[in-house]
Amino acid sequence: MKKSGYQVLPILALIVSTIGMGSAIFFVKLSEVDATSTLMLRMFIAGGIAGILRLGSTHASPPPASIHRRPATLLVLLFLSALASTIDLLSNHWALTFTSMANTAILMNLSPVFVALLSYIFLKEKLTARQSLSLLIALAGATVLVLAKNGGLSFSKHSFLGDLLALNSALFYAIYFMLLKELRGSINSRNIIIWQSLICGSLLLPIALLSSTPLFPTSPKGWLTIFALAIFSQLLGHGLMAYALKYVDVVLASISTLAKPVVAIMLGYVFFNEKLLPLQWLGVLTVLFGIAWYRRSPPAT
Repeated sequence: MKKSGYQVLPILALIVSTIGMGSAIFFVKLSEVDATSTLMLRMFIAGGIAGILRLGSTHASPPPASIHRRPATLLVLLFLSALASTIDLLSNHWALTFTSMANTAILMNLSPVFVALLSYIFLKEKLTARQSLSLLIALAGATVLVLAKNGGLSFSKHSFLGDLLALNSALFYAIYFMLLKELRGSINSRNIIIWQSLICGSLLLPIALLSSTPLFPTSPKGWLTIFALAIFSQLLGHGLMAYALKYVDVVLASISTLAKPVVAIMLGYVFFNEKLLPLQWLGVLTVLFGIAWYRRSPPAT
């Protein structure tokens, strides 16, 4: 697989993005409203903040895009990426209703595999043997990490729907990645995050109106939680991922998201006094080793 020249800023953006996205489960756990309302409010607030910052920016316009597309094509790509992200997030949260946290986390962590397959099918990009091994190591580390925390996988007729939803989340997260990579050739990350957030919020609004009670938090703490989710998980998490995807390949970006359980567990340790088992530390180190080894792997020729 071809790799862009790795620069310091994109890699730092990838690290901060992973921390931001990994913190989402922490804020969702604290939210006073259900998952659908939480996601809807997160999107509208993030899109609003990003839009205000853009209007108030005094910096010069970014350099011209490397790929020029018609406005109609860009709008279609923006809508499809926002739709893929919405399906991913809804599938993720609804999966937890029907199946275990362990099943959900492990099946969702298959997204780098889908990204690699989609990259091969649509972009004709292949992984080297070393890159493939790095991917397997990172997946294995994430699996050990989740199994050690949640006590193992459990498959049953009752959990079948939840397992399908988790797998669906992994697939649409991969589709979202591919569309985001395509958009980054023509539009800057700030505009992407504004439009995607607002489109996602609009798609979630009717669902929240029909299914969520209450729709809004009832205390300052509840609103503060939603604003923190919008800033850290959406603006920093997804925004910096959009920035990084112009400079790094999609498989590396998707593998880096395997570190999200690491962030979630560390936050649980700091804020909820959740103990870390030796096997969890092994999973953490294995995930980080797999990501680092992939980054140092030579591209396919």
